[in-house]
Amino acid sequence: MFTSAIAYADDLVLLAPSQHAMRHMLMVCEAYAGDYDMLFNASKSKCVVCGPLHSSTQSCRLHTSPQFYISGNCIEVVDSWPHLGHIICKNSDDILDILKRRSSFIAQANDVICTFGKLHCDKNETV
Repeated sequence: MFTSAIAYADDLVLLAPSQHAMRHMLMVCEAYAGDYDMLFNASKSKCVVCGPLHSSTQSCRLHTSPQFYISGNCIEVVDSWPHLGHIICKNSDDILDILKRRSSFIAQANDVICTFGKLHCDKNETV
């Protein structure tokens, strides 16, 4: 089963197997927005073009970034972008997300150490 749209609150992710399919989906979004007096903001939208996981030839890779438009404005193409707390990368690699989570864990561990590091832990001591 192919899921082409994932929505959470006011966040919407469009997934398409081709540029043509993505352009069609964007046209559907524009029609929906017109019907319900809404406007999609291209400046808050990003496009991450993901390639094959294991490409043995360079011919599979795009030489130029495709251009997509919403509400008449161009959507910026980026190599990676955070979405709902996770970093999505064009090469389908999780390393940036893992590094972000590791840094967050280290910061939280340091906060705990700074807060409780000078406390004495004598099991015979009563409070």
